[in-house]
Amino acid sequence: ADEFTRLVRCLRSRARLDRMPGVIFCGGELMNPGRNPELAARLLYSKPYEPWSALARAIAKPTRTANDGNTGGNEGMSAKDGASIANEMYSESSDDDSDRDDDSALEDPMHTRGGTHIVRGKRQTLPHGSSTHSPSVSSRSNTGVERKALARRRRAYFVLLLVRLAACAAPGYVHPDEYHQSVEVAAADVLGYEVTHPWEFTGKSPARSAIAPHLAAGWTYGAWGLVFKILRRVAKIQLDEEKIAPAVVFLAPRLGMFLGSLLLDDAVELCARACVVGKKTVRKTAGMDAKLACASSWPVLVLAIRPFSNSLEAVLFAVAAVVTLAKPRWYRWRVSGTLGFISAIGIWTRFTSALLFAPLALRTLTSALNFRVYPLASSILVTCVGVSTFVATALALVALDTVYYKGGGALVEVLMDPLNAYGQLVAAPYNSLRYNSDVANLAS
Repeated sequence: ADEFTRLVRCLRSRARLDRMPGVIFCGGELMNPGRNPELAARLLYSKPYEPWSALARAIAKPTRTANDGNTGGNEGMSAKDGASIANEMYSESSDDDSDRDDDSALEDPMHTRGGTHIVRGKRQTLPHGSSTHSPSVSSRSNTGVERKALARRRRAYFVLLLVRLAACAAPGYVHPDEYHQSVEVAAADVLGYEVTHPWEFTGKSPARSAIAPHLAAGWTYGAWGLVFKILRRVAKIQLDEEKIAPAVVFLAPRLGMFLGSLLLDDAVELCARACVVGKKTVRKTAGMDAKLACASSWPVLVLAIRPFSNSLEAVLFAVAAVVTLAKPRWYRWRVSGTLGFISAIGIWTRFTSALLFAPLALRTLTSALNFRVYPLASSILVTCVGVSTFVATALALVALDTVYYKGGGALVEVLMDPLNAYGQLVAAPYNSLRYNSDVANLAS
């Protein structure tokens, strides 16, 4: 226990890794085989050891010290140089695995990269380009060049953000639905304006959920109303609401979608970094390249900043992709629960979102099936949590739409007589799917 405590303290300081003659993580225990020969002989594997976590891979690699006979021409290395080498080795190994979930160490390590392992007292090196080397002047200069390239990319992205923000004030519209299906509905509900609702929000079977216009525009009007009250009551600033209202109705939803479009950029960057294996600078460069490609595309500059249901669908998918594919640092059942919640909101925004969220749900399930420990039980847990969260959110949205379109009395009647609920509840995705499945409706 004392040896374990000392090793943990040493590992907390990256610079002290170079002082260790050799540390391995074997049989679930962290140990120094040089000081625990009996324990090492009992725990050594008969086949190459495959570390699971970033910490295990970091400490399984050989450390370089001034007295290490295996360092070749580094006998005269100073303690400062050894500390810098240990820092580089630790950071590279941990950066490669920084996007793994807390429970991803249980997954099948078929993708683990090579390192130095101990097999019956022998040292083996698995090939994957992970052999350590002392940093040279050229590698340090390359790092400086990469950092400057990243800085240039960030400046270019900032310029693109300014262009996108300026595009929010562009007059005109791309399609009438930009106003009819979001702005007008939200302005009537939040600001109390008299408008003519489109056919999707009227009739016995509404084809649009009430949550879509309020996520696209309604919350921005509510935020403006709160700011207006604060300026008038707290700051004692008197504003002519009649003169400001047209600009608020026009700009507030676009500014809200501008903030949402930033999630698209972050999702693209994080997913690109998750798909690239290499040093931290390489992954950052790949992420920024993908981010610039997304930020400079015309759909983002023109469509993503407008209160379309398609734009809202893209933002929700981006959030789901970040949760599923990036580094949420959550257990898989939490990922599936969050994915079920976001998927329900996305489908109630546009029923076509089901095609987008299905691959993410499949990826979460296959990730649980790759667990080393109880894969079947883990997959069942992930599935149950995701499905139950989706169903609970869907029922809440059905109740919300029923109250919005038919009043609270209709919901009370359904609760009192659940057998006659069909025809009383409002399921907007089902109504939209049924309407668009009719060829006659599409032809007209």
